[in-house]
Amino acid sequence: DMGVILKKEFDNSIKKDNNFAMGIKDYMYHVWENMVEAVFGTGRDSRNNPKAKLHYNNGTVKDASGDMMPDSIRVDKIDDKEICTVIDAKYYILNKLPATSDINKQVTYAEWVNEKTNKKYNKVQNLFIMPKYLANEDSEYMGNATMGILEDSTKPYHKIHIIYINTFSLMT
Repeated sequence: DMGVILKKEFDNSIKKDNNFAMGIKDYMYHVWENMVEAVFGTGRDSRNNPKAKLHYNNGTVKDASGDMMPDSIRVDKIDDKEICTVIDAKYYILNKLPATSDINKQVTYAEWVNEKTNKKYNKVQNLFIMPKYLANEDSEYMGNATMGILEDSTKPYHKIHIIYINTFSLMT
């Protein structure tokens, strides 16, 4: 099914069905996120979902509706160190980059993981994974994003690395 969708998306010789094409964009976001989780993630865990609280002037405190949920969490053990990577799968068209709200949200995810796990990881870091057609490579490092005023170079997760992944390589 993914091959058919990609072919319709990129091959102008195929007559596009407008009803089908209208759903591709939303469908592709979910497919991309699930593929990235399947290949790079180590399982979603609801303990890593940041929550907010509402404090009323009468002293009542209630949970705000809707938890934030990172796309993927990956934990690797390297030389007796545990490194946690908070991954956000961004299905963007070429030359579109994450917005300030995406960057801020990603820093919040990693801050939450770092604090809620009682800093059990030796390092918590951030990563955006985005699709790109790469003729001869599986991936390409694009650079990184920071939040300016929230940027703290002592916290590795305040810098979000951006990597392009070849869609066809990920599918394979």
